[in-house]
Amino acid sequence: MESLGPTTVVTYDDDGYATVRARITHHPPAYEWSLVFGDIIHNYRASLDALTWAVAHLDDRDPPNPVQIQFPIATSASDWRKLNKQQWFGQLPEFIRNRLHDLQPYRLPDPANAVAAVLHKLDIEDKHHESLEISVFARSAQEMPIAFTSDEPDVIFEVESTAEYPHRPGPISDGDVVFRIKLDGRARLMEAPMLPLQLTTSLNGKTRDVWHLLRTVDAQVALTLASVESGQASPRFQMIRQEMEE
Repeated sequence: MESLGPTTVVTYDDDGYATVRARITHHPPAYEWSLVFGDIIHNYRASLDALTWAVAHLDDRDPPNPVQIQFPIATSASDWRKLNKQQWFGQLPEFIRNRLHDLQPYRLPDPANAVAAVLHKLDIEDKHHESLEISVFARSAQEMPIAFTSDEPDVIFEVESTAEYPHRPGPISDGDVVFRIKLDGRARLMEAPMLPLQLTTSLNGKTRDVWHLLRTVDAQVALTLASVESGQASPRFQMIRQEMEE
């Protein structure tokens, strides 16, 4: 359980609502988080490149232009045709080329937001442009169980409800209202399994939850490796390949 602790600002209105405000005593290490996030993204991308390097050398093959070898990610049919003209790719076993083709973003309704395309774009941004930016956002709405302990001994308010979230989705600052909730009395401590906050990054004009993105990328990469090995994509794989939005 996480506690907002004694430094949290909680005020009470005449209408019985408790208002919880953010108390930020020091700035989150967003820059350090950005570096770690970029490393994680790069490692996922590198694992797919390592897979491609391995299959390119199957049966003691010696592919030409080995510096060009990387996991193919095509967001359009023309991208795929250009890839097929590369010598190293043409020397892959046909069954491997077919399996890689089945995984391509351009075969989905929204190629730019396919998981592989998002992974590739994030990796390019981190390596060649600037570190991926991480921000702490307040959620617009969220159901969460909350336990308020009152000033009276052995009295606990058990609340499971959708609180009011006046703060619009966006970066949160010291003193911002996190949420308001109706209580039948005053509380001296609030505990919740999670707070209505999230780490986010931006790509393609969209704000994305970092943890959701990483869980999706992890599942995508694992199932991609399995699909290239077996030639079969599970129903779960088909779902994971869809948009990265939560």
